[in-house]
Amino acid sequence: MLRTVDIIMILVMVSAAAVTYKIKADSEDELRQVRKIERQIAEEEDSIDLLKADWSLLTQPSRIQKLVDAHKDALGLEATDSHQVTDLAAVPEKGLAEPEGDPIADAIVADEGGEPLKVAKSKPAKIKPAAQAPAEDNSASVEDVISEDDMSTGGVEQ
Repeated sequence: MLRTVDIIMILVMVSAAAVTYKIKADSEDELRQVRKIERQIAEEEDSIDLLKADWSLLTQPSRIQKLVDAHKDALGLEATDSHQVTDLAAVPEKGLAEPEGDPIADAIVADEGGEPLKVAKSKPAKIKPAAQAPAEDNSASVEDVISEDDMSTGGVEQ
């Protein structure tokens, strides 16, 4: 007859086999999920590559120029002339509200004769539309337009 130790050892072996089978089945399920996610990642990377290729085709300057030429009248597009470009000082600041009492404009200054004068407020410069702007001579070289100081500071006054 079987001894008690033999029965206990058989039960331990059966339970160890069951646990091993369960671990193996769980690991195979996890491996399937990992492979499924890897396939999804590969599909998404392929989609991204395709979208990048589409974007590069859609943003080609020659294609955009053809669209501009085809729809110029419908959209009211005009080419930018060089005399429409101005310096930063001529552009009014946007988003800043003027204070109600401007201390500079309200200051009273005396002229040479001692008569008090009121300082007038300065108005921001306005940029003329393309139709009203006079034609300019655009024969200046790059060196004439950009000074060495502008090049060292990036054209921004500090």
